Amino acid sequence: MVRRISLLVLALLLPLVAEGQVTVVEEGTFSLLQRGVRVGREDFSIRRVQSSSGTTMIAQANVTTGEVRRTVVLSVDSAGFPLRYSHETFQAGRSAESATGESRGSLWSGRTVSLLGESAREFRLPPGTLAGDEDLAHQVWFLLRFRTEGPMGRLAPRAFALHEVILAPSGSELLRFGTVDVAAQHWVIRSGDQVVQELWTDSRGRLLRVRLPAIDLDAVRDDFPQ
Repeated sequence: MVRRISLLVLALLLPLVAEGQVTVVEEGTFSLLQRGVRVGREDFSIRRVQSSSGTTMIAQANVTTGEVRRTVVLSVDSAGFPLRYSHETFQAGRSAESATGESRGSLWSGRTVSLLGESAREFRLPPGTLAGDEDLAHQVWFLLRFRTEGPMGRLAPRAFALHEVILAPSGSELLRFGTVDVAAQHWVIRSGDQVVQELWTDSRGRLLRVRLPAIDLDAVRDDFPQ
């Protein structure tokens, strides 16, 4: 399968590939299901980029549902703190929305341009803030990778919002891939009393399934990660 990688990701990665400083941490495809019916897909990859200035993690994804296609790129530093963000939405091949964000120290600057107009906002991010859109599956990887005990600050970069969430284990289950049952750890992400997302991982912490209750969507890994 040929993966489409955004120009922003290429610009970040190409100077480093020749030096052997880019490592694929995880990649794959989720089928997006509503009431058991496949409505789209989410192709993603997460890479670790090591350079003289430090370590950066870059997650990129292409999400397709019907005539809507979204291209998302999120980069964070070695502690998971958000650095840059880009989100392009296309409707029937035409650009419908563009959202960008960037941190300067603890100050986050976000901007959205759509058919309805333009909006922007700046606000400070507390130390230890992580990031992730609540309607995407792959970005929960950052909460898993950089989780701490107790509440964590989570930036929703497209929505210009900062929430306090708690990620906690919730038992184990068996998930079926083809004819094979895989033991999976079940996790729940809560904001206050609300369940924001549920996720299931294998013994190595790789994402197998992500449930998004607010939009009644299940993202299920197409194949067990090798």
